[in-house]
Amino acid sequence: MASTQDKYLKTMGFLVQIGSGSGKGEAENWLTASGGGQQIEVAESTTGNEQFKLFVPGLMTVAPIVLEGFLNPDRKSMVTWINDTAAGKPARNNLTIQPRKADGSVASSHVYGNCLIAEYTYPSLHSHTHDPLKEKVTIHAETLSIQ
Repeated sequence: MASTQDKYLKTMGFLVQIGSGSGKGEAENWLTASGGGQQIEVAESTTGNEQFKLFVPGLMTVAPIVLEGFLNPDRKSMVTWINDTAAGKPARNNLTIQPRKADGSVASSHVYGNCLIAEYTYPSLHSHTHDPLKEKVTIHAETLSIQ
């Protein structure tokens, strides 16, 4: 008997849009997207004397987002963002990630606000291998909302 919803989301890649409003770029395909979850730090606090310690929720942060995919010419928005960052232009953008389900439809959107590229790894070229070239981008975000 088939269930209406998988226990685990099976994806066939991720659609990523860079920018917000009218400046939003085309959706780009990425093979994997990891990280991006909300993390809440735990702060230690004491009341009165040092005998009793209390642990309270602290600052909420978003884990770094890592996008990986095969190198292709369709990533114009990502290339523009990387070039603008390298040129010293305002480097923060919004990022929308949509998992693509196995049947081709898209799942809920994860919208990350005020994102900054932290690392870009260009694939190394080797003459003795025929493996496809994979690029990797690490992005830090300040906010997360699921729509």
